Amino acid sequence: MQFGAGASMVDPNFWIRLTKGWEEADLQGEGARTWFGAMVEKQVNMGTTLDLLWIAKFGSEPAQCDPDRRFVTPMALARQREMVAHMGERPDWDIHPGIFDPSHCGKALEKHQAVTRILHDAGGLVVGGTDCGALPYPPAGVCLAARGRIAG
Repeated sequence: MQFGAGASMVDPNFWIRLTKGWEEADLQGEGARTWFGAMVEKQVNMGTTLDLLWIAKFGSEPAQCDPDRRFVTPMALARQREMVAHMGERPDWDIHPGIFDPSHCGKALEKHQAVTRILHDAGGLVVGGTDCGALPYPPAGVCLAARGRIAG
């Protein structure tokens, strides 16, 4: 999947292309097997960014009630507050940019979870990561900690 120069997460087409790329990913194909094998052989760390589509799994309303929102860092909250100019004032302003509908991203999230599982099961190094440049919720590390419950 390539986005090219000028790609921006405030462009709805970015999210359409991103989720489509995940949905269409052939995780059993030769290219994927070669990639997984090289990651394991070279012991390249993969930092997950499962938070990108987290709300697709649980929905916006439950996320708004999640007590873990208190762990979102002040820096992430400040950056997200700047997004209000693009998304308008909303009750989920600190969770989601409002640029795409996360309820349509469930299959993309499942593929991302599968990549994490396949690499881990093959002996690859999966490290806790965040996509704090995109979405502040859930807080960093929560998705990886829950990997066994949601991806297994």
